[in-house]
Amino acid sequence: MRDLELDRLVTRAVFPEVPPSVEYNTTRWVSPCWNRQHLFWLWMVGDTDKFGKARRTHDRASATTGIPSDQVQTEDCARLNAD
Repeated sequence: MRDLELDRLVTRAVFPEVPPSVEYNTTRWVSPCWNRQHLFWLWMVGDTDKFGKARRTHDRASATTGIPSDQVQTEDCARLNAD
């Protein structure tokens, strides 16, 4: 958190209480980044089914062709979907 404060991404407020209390808040610099990250997250959550289907197709292509999973190419998946 201290590094984030030094980078001016968060502000830190210390309250002299017992027990001591510290509160962090994001600065205006974080907003544009957060907005982009949030849009990316929404896209991923909205397309979860597509990602799952792509993963299953990839795994089937590997099993069908005998090609190791880390070497399966997009073309191998496309041929499998065409069949």
